[in-house]
Parts: sequence; structure tokens; C-alpha cells
Amino acid sequence: MKILLAIPSHNRPYDIQKKVMYWIKDVKVDWKVFCEENQAMYYEQSVGKDNLVTTPEGSGLMGQIVEIGKYAKENEYSLVLKMDDDMRFTADKIKKHETPIVISKYLKLVAKEFEDPNVGMITVSKPMEYRYGNKEGFKKRRKPVYGNYIVRTEYLLKLRKELLLFDDLWISIEVKEDGKQILTYQGAYEDSMTHKNAGGLQSYDRDQLGREAYEVAKQYYPLIEELQDSKHKKFDISVKNYF
Repeated sequence: MKILLAIPSHNRPYDIQKKVMYWIKDVKVDWKVFCEENQAMYYEQSVGKDNLVTTPEGSGLMGQIVEIGKYAKENEYSLVLKMDDDMRFTADKIKKHETPIVISKYLKLVAKEFEDPNVGMITVSKPMEYRYGNKEGFKKRRKPVYGNYIVRTEYLLKLRKELLLFDDLWISIEVKEDGKQILTYQGAYEDSMTHKNAGGLQSYDRDQLGREAYEVAKQYYPLIEELQDSKHKKFDISVKNYF
């Protein structure tokens, strides 16, 4: 299966150079960074022209995800691994320079899992899931994905720019509603700066965008609810009624 590693980014050309570029060049898979066209001159300095794809100005997160789906389809990628611009995958006793080994192993294993047509989406464990999990193999996931995911390209094509945020939640619903399985990979965990990294898409008022996204999303996913007492102290959405 042909896999694309896609990283949407905004306002962080130099952060991505420090947090991603040291490992991504050694991953044995096609990879692209997606940025808005008005920021291309800055990203070219850290990413280079060959692995940069520009999206329309004002795309926002969901606009970039939509463009990633279009790019994947046009270039015949069966699967898309979406990661954030401050993220890597790691495991016990793994040093930073060994990150490509972890990700390459993961991609080899997931390609095998996706040979099963019933598998629609896979995510790498969060740190706590990894800590208390088996530290190897895959398990069925009975809740939505948060953050990283590798998914069949067809599900990215179901998204709409007007949904603004929460791409992981909407794709989780689409996969679940299609009767496909979501799996968690237990052999590594996601290392990122969730809700801590300044700049990027955090430049926007996430609370306001979240509320706007919620109002739009209710048209397409009527069972969603506002998540009460979010641990991140920000507006969030519950999709538990789909799981």
C-alpha cells in the first residue's frame, strides 16, 4: 500500500525544523508538509521545496486536512499518516535520533493490518495508554482517536473545511459509522506538546473556533454533545454517542 506521511503546519516553520526535520528525512515513506501559500517562503527554508505542499491562504486546520485528502487521492496514496508539527513516536529506551526506526517499524506493521478491509483507522498510543498497555501489537479501540492517525484516504475525502477543527473526531465517527474497526498500536506512544506549544494553529482562538465548529458539525453529526469539564479547560466535544 502506498502511504503518505502528512504534516499540516501553520506559523511554525522554525519549530518544525527543530522538532520534526531531524527524524522525518530518514523515514522510509513519502512525506509532505502542508502550509498556507502566504507562508511558503518561510517553510521552504526549513522543509525545502520538494516536500512542501501549499494550501490556500486562510485554510486553517480543516482546510489543510481537506487539501491533504485531495493530494493523497490525486497521487494515489491508499493511506495517510497525519502527524502534528511538534510530534514524534517513541518507546521505552528509545533515543531521539532513533525516532525514524520506531516510525518505520510502525508503518511496516500497519500496512499489514490494513490488508484487512475491515480496518479503517489506526492510532499510536498516548503515553498513559502505552504505560499500562502491552507495549506491542494492536488492540481494538472503543473510543475516538485523538491526535495522530493513519487512515484510508477515502475518509479524508468526507471532511469539509467548514468543520474548522477536530478532524480526528470527525474521521473517527466516519470510520465507525462505516462499520470499520479503529485500532490502537501499543508498541510506541505519541510524544507531542499538546495544549502547550505556542503559535501554530494555537494562534487562533481555539475556544471560539471550537464553538463554531460544534454548531456546524451538529448538522452532520447530530449525536455530538458539548464535553463538560474538559481536562484541558477549553471548549471540547464529546462523540461518545457514536461509540
